[in-house]
Amino acid sequence: MAPQRWWHLTTTMAHVEMVACPFDPQLMPPFLNKAILSVLPSLHPVIIHILLLLLIGNAWGSTIALATIATSTGRAPIAIAFATTAVSVLLLGGWMLLRRIPIPRDRGAIGFFLVTGLLGTALPSVGTYYVAQALPAGIRAIVFALIPMITLGLSVALAVERLEARRLLGLLLGLGAVAVLVVPDLLGTSAQVQSYAQLGWIVVATGVATSYALENVYIGARRPAGMDTGVALFGMHLAALVMLLLVVWVTGTPLGATPGWNSADAAVALIGMINIGAYAGFLLLIGHAGPVYASQLSYVLTPAGILWGALILAESISGQILISLLLVLAGLALTKPAPTAPRDDPAG
Repeated sequence: MAPQRWWHLTTTMAHVEMVACPFDPQLMPPFLNKAILSVLPSLHPVIIHILLLLLIGNAWGSTIALATIATSTGRAPIAIAFATTAVSVLLLGGWMLLRRIPIPRDRGAIGFFLVTGLLGTALPSVGTYYVAQALPAGIRAIVFALIPMITLGLSVALAVERLEARRLLGLLLGLGAVAVLVVPDLLGTSAQVQSYAQLGWIVVATGVATSYALENVYIGARRPAGMDTGVALFGMHLAALVMLLLVVWVTGTPLGATPGWNSADAAVALIGMINIGAYAGFLLLIGHAGPVYASQLSYVLTPAGILWGALILAESISGQILISLLLVLAGLALTKPAPTAPRDDPAG
């Protein structure tokens, strides 16, 4: 029997994007399946799936607000990116060591790890923490939600995909979402974007989203055949960690800000743990509810990012933010490709 094709979300603190790739159901830690079956045996599967969707989406959405707290004590963004990546590498590495999953060391795999580590972790992570110092979590959540649309635009430009009328409308709605945030400020009427400097930070945030989109396009074109999802995730984080360590060493950037444990340190640790924990939960959701159901995570993550900004950071949610949110969610719905149902190869 040939391996199945699954829809898989490449995930980071800032985005959730669907790409087609091989997924090994055995990759899911057995204890998570046992936990679901033992703790919630009396609940209907649909209720369990909804709870998982809300839990995972809110977990990832909270990291957008946590990024602001992580930068609150003056620690350099590159130091924060290094610390959160280190937490993820330790968790992933320990799990893979326990499962005795081998790491490929051929030239193709190493090249893949380096490129995805640069585009999908090192560059956007540093950019994310710079942006977190300047923009509210709500605005960042909306801009980061543009990643699937930017990915589609790049894919069309590279002739990887054809642009249908429905998906073109989705791209235009995404542009409209950003315009709602930016144009009122140019006219001097915005309550959300306070200055032209912040307009510049929106451009930087869009650059972060573009880096993730470039990673998505690269994964679709260059992912080594048969590479396990967990291996790809660990390899890219390890490569990013090495890159960030080199930059920290060359620039002499201090890794700490203030002595003792504080809220920023807790936020850094939480971001690293949430990224890996939510990713494991996402794999569980795929295994129990299917890839099509799991793709709805995007519609939870973006509103969650806005709500957590209001709850944790006391940010206001204006009509401008709500209109932009509705536009970006509609754009996501229109640009998302119709997933192919997993099936066995008849010849296998």
